[in-house]
Amino acid sequence: MRMSIIILSCCFVGIAAQEASAAIRLKQQFPPCPEGVVEKKICECRAYVSNRYNICLAGQHCLRNAFHGMCW
Repeated sequence: MRMSIIILSCCFVGIAAQEASAAIRLKQQFPPCPEGVVEKKICECRAYVSNRYNICLAGQHCLRNAFHGMCW
């Protein structure tokens, strides 16, 4: 009984670690947006200080400040 619990927990940990590493590998990086109207097809509107960002599409406005990168 104890051995089966150990084996099941090892399988669960392995599956969780595999999913987390896949999410890190598949994160796409887009070029940064300039402040104002976005002319590129897709880009990241990043904050100046923090790591927060939004993905902007062409025609949207990128508003960047110290803590937020917003598209509208």
